[in-house]
Amino acid sequence: MNAISRDYCQGNLSLEETFRQLTDMEPVRYPDWLTFLSICLTAVSFTLILGGNALDCFISGINSIYFIISRLINRKLRVSGFVFNMVASFFMAFTSIAFQQLLIPSLKLEPLIAGSIMAMLPGLAMTNGIRDTLAGDYMSGSARIVEAL
Repeated sequence: MNAISRDYCQGNLSLEETFRQLTDMEPVRYPDWLTFLSICLTAVSFTLILGGNALDCFISGINSIYFIISRLINRKLRVSGFVFNMVASFFMAFTSIAFQQLLIPSLKLEPLIAGSIMAMLPGLAMTNGIRDTLAGDYMSGSARIVEAL
């Protein structure tokens, strides 16, 4: 996309040709294994950053499996993103509390649950909303922030 926009700005492409090339672009699709590995690493890393220990990180890795399973199920069902995230978050929190109450009383729930749900947060949408607000575009910024929340 960057190369196409540079070619247009340098006068190497007409507006029509630029539009055609942009509409013909295929979105980047990462393999499932890489996406799932990234979800697990995100959960484990954020749990560690938020003050969790190795055991908390292990449980957050288990919790990330709920998110992966819910993504796979959502491919078939096409449920709203809100419902999809709420169900996965419920199971993550429930599992964390169950592990703490029944098996491992030393688990720290706050970093564990917070780290587990980090992969679900729309970081780019939130960042764009804050950027728009700081740039003075309060309506667009507020709308993006509310959408992200």
